[in-house]
Amino acid sequence: MTFLPGKASKASGIALSVLLLATACGGGGGSEGDAEEGGEGESSEASAPLAGDGFLALACGEGSITVSRFSDDDGSLQAEHVYSAAEVTSADEPRLPNSRVVETLKSVELPDCVIESDETWYYEDQALTRNQAHELSGLVVPDGSLLLVDIVEEVDGSDVRTIGAMTSSGEVEALLPADDADGFSGAPVRTSARYRHSDGTLTYLEANPSDEAKTVMSLSVDSGQNQELGPCDTECGRVIVDPYSELVYGTIGPDEPEANGIDNNLARYFSNHDGSMVGFYTKMANGGLHLHHRAGDESPVFSRGRWPVNYSEAVGKHDLTYVAPENSAGATYAGGLPVFTVGDNELMLSDNSFTVRAFDDEFSEETADREILPGSDRVNEHPVLSGERDQILFRSSDATGNVSWFTVPVSGGDPQEIGAAEGEHATMVPIHWF
Repeated sequence: MTFLPGKASKASGIALSVLLLATACGGGGGSEGDAEEGGEGESSEASAPLAGDGFLALACGEGSITVSRFSDDDGSLQAEHVYSAAEVTSADEPRLPNSRVVETLKSVELPDCVIESDETWYYEDQALTRNQAHELSGLVVPDGSLLLVDIVEEVDGSDVRTIGAMTSSGEVEALLPADDADGFSGAPVRTSARYRHSDGTLTYLEANPSDEAKTVMSLSVDSGQNQELGPCDTECGRVIVDPYSELVYGTIGPDEPEANGIDNNLARYFSNHDGSMVGFYTKMANGGLHLHHRAGDESPVFSRGRWPVNYSEAVGKHDLTYVAPENSAGATYAGGLPVFTVGDNELMLSDNSFTVRAFDDEFSEETADREILPGSDRVNEHPVLSGERDQILFRSSDATGNVSWFTVPVSGGDPQEIGAAEGEHATMVPIHWF
């Protein structure tokens, strides 16, 4: 299989594959790397690790991804790493215990970091299956300050695509053993690595080139143990790990031709506190909720569409007219998309008040409504939960465009300002709260 450089999205530099020694599309990967190696211009933020107290935020640029760690006391910058695929080399000494040196590195592809948009998903590119901000935490391995990437290496004269990790200085290591590319079937294609912060395991998507069958796999970073989690259908373009439950589901890749979907029926999933899964699906102008119970001890892996893999059929359904767009061209949501659950049977929306909809045990009937944030003229967005799931950290802009980080209890109350997000940091979104 020959891997060619990917085409950059007009929205931002997603899934950008760049041949080695190509001209950079953006970012400061080269100078950042020099600083990390101890060259001139080294800053404390560039050399400091992403792991530590505070929270991580990310900016998705044209050809680069910036990940920063901020203090959750005053919002001050603690660490910052810029990753660019423009000038990369194989690492001499891998940072992770079971990684390996890439003998012949041909290209590197940055992960998809486009944030889902409430206003555009329905009419432009069905971005319902795009990223929520908090799901981007799976792109980063804080220990080692690594970004997960797809790489193409040459093995026995053939191009093999697999998963890797890179430093902000452009050093790349492979996370899996090298595959023999000889034979009729060719080597499997491994993509879409995502990190679980709680236990240090990775999930990724493996495709068999002979029959296009796709499987979700897991890899222990510490032990190197690899195991199969479950199937993902042939249209599954990538995997997403729910950072709060670590349940895994597959979704259409943003550049896949199937992005319009069969019957425009796309779904995303959220974990309820009891371990069941809440599926939000769309079909034309209608939305619905389904509650899925895990089938025994089977791994929770999901495919595109209304019905999940390894879960029983839905036991409840409710039309979500409050998140369905008006049935006219160019219309936008009259509310917000579901983001995650914040309590037993409580689903939070992405509207400006972080409205919480409470449901009965089967998610078949609404029982109550409440707003986490008080009404104001501020723009509130990109929430992430604390580890205890009792606090929310989010980005908020005032009427003049000034951006600050805030926290608020899940139960509601007066938001507390952490600090201002100034300059280039004003465009960043929180992705993980340690």
